[in-house]
Amino acid sequence: MSKKDRLKAQKEKQYKLNREMELLEQQEIQDAKVEMSRSAKKYRKKANKESRKNYDGILLMALKLIMLVPFVYSGIFYCLVTVAGIAMGEMNQIPQKIAVYMGMGSLVMLVGIFFTFFKKYIAGFVIIFAGTVSYMKSASYIVHKISKKLETYSGANPELMSMDKDYMWFYYPIMIVTVISLIMAVVATVKKVRKKKRLQRERDNAPVKSIVED
Repeated sequence: MSKKDRLKAQKEKQYKLNREMELLEQQEIQDAKVEMSRSAKKYRKKANKESRKNYDGILLMALKLIMLVPFVYSGIFYCLVTVAGIAMGEMNQIPQKIAVYMGMGSLVMLVGIFFTFFKKYIAGFVIIFAGTVSYMKSASYIVHKISKKLETYSGANPELMSMDKDYMWFYYPIMIVTVISLIMAVVATVKKVRKKKRLQRERDNAPVKSIVED
């Protein structure tokens, strides 16, 4: 082989080697782009998940704070006023047991609210519901007693004719606490079900190790 042919063959070999190197670099760049795309997609998915989680957390915290307003109004202030009025004889036609039921109802609801603030939403709802039943049993008795008394009222003070409705405004907002607690329990249940389904999908889609590999 002449010197010219050897140089030509060497040149072609060098060109082929350079071409292979270029193709390899292009493949590496393409693989890197694919990997970056997967990483970005995974990051966006994680970010969206964290965003939804933060949104749920903010929503539940807002509901907890809103729940405190009717409880302080009806479950603490007017409950104490009523219990004190019955105990001191100012509401002499109301039995002492009504004050006990109302006070116990408020205390039970307070325990349920504590459970709710510690993210025990389902248990919190059950406890709050039980407390609401006890509280409202007393409140309904008092409102009914006032209504029956107003039926025979013949005084000249027109403001007293709406006393039963005034007491309803004092006591009945307590039910808002129960409704909010129910909403939070439903949200917590839905989140648990979704998490359980997601974990089940991850287990179902997990790669299975081949028996042959063992």
